[in-house]
Amino acid sequence: GIAVRMISGQPSVTPGGRKIAEILREHGHEVTSVRSDPVEEHRRYIVETTKGPLGVLVLDRDSEGTGFLVRVLDQLRTREEVLPRQAVTMRRAIDQLTLLSLAVNRAGARTPPLRNVLRFGADSALLVHDHIPGRPLSSLTADEVTDEMLSDLWRQLARLRKNQVAHRRVSGRTILIGDDGRVWLLNPSGGEVAAPDLALRTDLAQALVAAALVVGTDRTVDTAVRVLGAEAVAGAVPLLQPIALARSSRQGLRERRSLLGELRDSVVSEVGWEPQEI
Repeated sequence: GIAVRMISGQPSVTPGGRKIAEILREHGHEVTSVRSDPVEEHRRYIVETTKGPLGVLVLDRDSEGTGFLVRVLDQLRTREEVLPRQAVTMRRAIDQLTLLSLAVNRAGARTPPLRNVLRFGADSALLVHDHIPGRPLSSLTADEVTDEMLSDLWRQLARLRKNQVAHRRVSGRTILIGDDGRVWLLNPSGGEVAAPDLALRTDLAQALVAAALVVGTDRTVDTAVRVLGAEAVAGAVPLLQPIALARSSRQGLRERRSLLGELRDSVVSEVGWEPQEI
């Protein structure tokens, strides 16, 4: 990682904008500009080309220093504690990211389509997606989020649930509201296919919290029940706890400590019964 290279005096291998443009040009993309992507916390770039914008995620050993790759690898290591732990490689991490991107798309949910996985050097790769102009849910106000946008969010999750695909990192940062008002799910890197029911319920709990932090509990629960049904929403209630949430959602709850309780009460009021605990 970064710390090891700093101590040993080895230079960072992280490619800059010029290197990214060079790699993309070598693979047929006519690049006109490269800039950091403000939507995502990870090392992503918006690359303008003559055929439209691309989103580029950089994966290399320096990713360990950002904490991004650590979380991906940890997800792989702890997926099934009853199985022997296998060695995790950069190759496997790239495979995980690619698989989940394709699985979300195959499920019919919106996530930026994966165009290419471009390897360079021994331990580095660029994951090239279509770039979707928009803003993360967490950056919007309640007035900017319509009930149709909320309903669209629940429809995306319904498609994942139907196909047993778990995202596992649903938050106000990974829910993107496109400039056209449509909802996209970003960064499904920690997810899984053939996901157990608990993982699918956790996705919904994470989305309920992300939406409630912006629009409040009543609109969140009302739209979720209308789209997903009372039973599905009630099933997420036991997962409305900090440990099940993405980091950015936990940070948002610091200023809204009563929100989880309010969300539980709103679900109980809407569905008419007390959900069973896990």
